[in-house]
Amino acid sequence: MSTAFKLREMLGDFIDCLILTTAINQANGLLTEDSAIHELKRKEAFKRSTEISKPRV
Repeated sequence: MSTAFKLREMLGDFIDCLILTTAINQANGLLTEDSAIHELKRKEAFKRSTEISKPRV
């Protein structure tokens, strides 16, 4: 949930934040046509937040 709240600062739709957080933590990718998510992946803050939240195996 903490990752979803961090993403909320960058992404307008909280449901998208939950979906994206789940993909970051549980999957290797996310297939979407959502333009806001596509724009988000270009932001440096997003890149930093995904590096912190990825589980270490």
